[in-house]
Amino acid sequence: NYRKVPYRVCWVVRSAAYPCGGMEYITDIANEMIERGIDVRVAVVGRGPQAKPLDPNGELRCGVINFETEEDFLKTFSARVFKNGVVISSTSEIALIVSKLIEIEKKLKAMLHVQSYEPDLLGKEHPAYEEFRNAFKLLPNVISSSHWITRKLIEEGINVIATISPGVDRRMFYPGNRTNG
Repeated sequence: NYRKVPYRVCWVVRSAAYPCGGMEYITDIANEMIERGIDVRVAVVGRGPQAKPLDPNGELRCGVINFETEEDFLKTFSARVFKNGVVISSTSEIALIVSKLIEIEKKLKAMLHVQSYEPDLLGKEHPAYEEFRNAFKLLPNVISSSHWITRKLIEEGINVIATISPGVDRRMFYPGNRTNG
């Protein structure tokens, strides 16, 4: 029995632990969406039963659903998270898992949240370079974290629907009286 919300969103991550810059960024966006009445979740997909989930970022204002393995995620996502909504892959590595999920669960929509251009982090000589480049094409829509990444992805023919730069907390950082230095 779903409550009335504008829409549902779930970020899929490998870890929701603090400190992690990427998870801090996701936390900021998720918390803002929650304040606007959106149903937000975070799904942690573990690498197996031996990998125990770490405590999630304490600033995150939504539930974290832990899945022990990718298989567990694919089999139980709709029962444990939601049956319809937007599933956001937090990295290109996870894009393959999310693309498999939307093949199984047809009511789900998917997108990729690109926070870095992983192929450049690896280098062209790395065996996984092309695999990471191709991962950007697995999901129909992409959100980017910087204009540089957006330009790079568009050059490669990727559908970037938004660029959401990391924010600044205006309660802490605000324009001051410059006459005093």
